[in-house]
Amino acid sequence: MKELLEHKVSTLLAEKEELQKKIAYLEIVIVEKDEAQDKLTSDYQNLEATIDTHLAEITDLKNSLDDLKCKGGELSPVVFDKL
Repeated sequence: MKELLEHKVSTLLAEKEELQKKIAYLEIVIVEKDEAQDKLTSDYQNLEATIDTHLAEITDLKNSLDDLKCKGGELSPVVFDKL
């Protein structure tokens, strides 16, 4: 009976060690995923800021074009003289 209990305790201790190793590994995986998520969030915010900047530039250019049209002018393509 004593040997059976000792064997069971030994098995449980071995299982405990294995579970502790798995927990440590999973904690590392969680940290890595959190870091990746933070980087993705940062990249997404940077892209949104870039898009907002470009949209503002487009709006400014459209407004400039409208102002030129109202003044009677128009943006025209470059014409090259033939030699």
